[in-house]
Amino acid sequence: LLTLGAGCSGAPYTNVGATASTNEPYPSCSGTKASPIWFKFVAPSSGAVRVTLDLGTPTFTDSKVAIFSGTDLNGYTDFVILSCDDDGGSVFGSGFESAVFVTGLTSGTTYYVAVDKYNTSTTNGTFCIAVDELTSSMISSNTGCTSSYQTPSSNSNTTYTGWAPLLDASSKLIALVKNPAGGDVSLYSLASQNINGGPVRSSGGVFYLDRNFLINNTSATTVNIQLFYLNSELTSLIAADPGVTASNLGVTRQTGTVCKNDFYDPNGVESFIPQTSNGVTAAGLARWIQFTTPAFSNFYLQGSGSLPLPLNLLAFSGYKEGNHNMLKWTTSNESNNRGFEVQRSNDEVNFTTLGFIDTQAPGGTSIGKFNYSFMDMYPSGPILYYRLKQMDLDGQSKLSPIVVIKGAKPLTLAVDGLFPNPASTEIRVLIGAPVRDDVTIVVMDATGRSVLTQKISVEPGSNTIPLDISTLTNGTYVLKLICAANCDIPVARFAKQ
Repeated sequence: LLTLGAGCSGAPYTNVGATASTNEPYPSCSGTKASPIWFKFVAPSSGAVRVTLDLGTPTFTDSKVAIFSGTDLNGYTDFVILSCDDDGGSVFGSGFESAVFVTGLTSGTTYYVAVDKYNTSTTNGTFCIAVDELTSSMISSNTGCTSSYQTPSSNSNTTYTGWAPLLDASSKLIALVKNPAGGDVSLYSLASQNINGGPVRSSGGVFYLDRNFLINNTSATTVNIQLFYLNSELTSLIAADPGVTASNLGVTRQTGTVCKNDFYDPNGVESFIPQTSNGVTAAGLARWIQFTTPAFSNFYLQGSGSLPLPLNLLAFSGYKEGNHNMLKWTTSNESNNRGFEVQRSNDEVNFTTLGFIDTQAPGGTSIGKFNYSFMDMYPSGPILYYRLKQMDLDGQSKLSPIVVIKGAKPLTLAVDGLFPNPASTEIRVLIGAPVRDDVTIVVMDATGRSVLTQKISVEPGSNTIPLDISTLTNGTYVLKLICAANCDIPVARFAKQ
């Protein structure tokens, strides 16, 4: 019996002389059965543990390990593999020792641990093993997409159906993944994360957690995922968006195969995934959220009351037309869309609803492009702020960027403002356009070198364009607009900090 939290020193255990019986299970996330030996432990109140062999002074340094539930200790007829790892260690044997994590255990119930070697040719020896309740110190603290991460080892096993840990280079936990249909865990070719160190981030008025994730696996579909984060990150998100709780936290999945420091709409196509469950460690310092994804991509955590737009908002603009204000917007790839609530504000804080525009997509779903317009017949001030509240057929919603109307339609292309300024991750570019046009935004550093470009379409009037500046180093930059037709080049300055 392994005692929870007892640790291990030296190498008090051995697999020398171990053999395998015909029906005996083994850590089947990797390779075939060699000669497993068994331990047991009693689950803690949180139901979350780590079992590791990556400690002590072992001579057996190429292991694989798995956690099982079951009661039939003779025939193993009811044994179920829960979680498994091969080579997740980072200290001994060139990283070939193992560290496995699991959540959802029943408090007070006995579980079993199988320790096996990589294959039948692996040298036996002595080793340490320890089981500990999951703590915040076991969660990855890697702050950037380019940090070092591990790829799980499968040794050509393609049918594993249990949980598999995705770890950083220091064997700290990022996520647990489970493919019920079975698969090769080594195909999780990249699992990485980014931790934001500045103010809580937002996009289109929606705040999201300071930790975001990328997981790649092009062969797996309908996979269960647990993403791990710190309670302090949830506390910061709640401070920015008081409607968020651990229970209503959800996931925005954005297509893509490259880890992004921040959410940016043009990076991919978004969809919202509700959680199926969540958990917290005994001390309350680390948490996880579980959900099922149809495929892999970038993942951002946010409150479920502010869902991503189930469409691509290609353009949103407005301008003064006589005594009225005209709003126009263009969409594509609408999905489950009921329509748009048009909202107006005098101060960019308090918004009131002006009306509702039904979707043009048949049944709310279409891959086509649609043009919409709304006329504010009774503008209430010289400077007004407008936004769209896109409504799903199931009642969920998401807010668009804000458009500002200050006066008549511009006569020339102009940069009407940059905000916030300074900015750290995203800056909104207010563009006044006399006609519909294709425009290129060019950002130059202090030496005049182009460091960022983005092609956009603008509509007549005021356009608000989000610009991702997370990859820029701190400093002062010049932003200019280049239009498709002949025009003067508008210029503005901003600071990245």
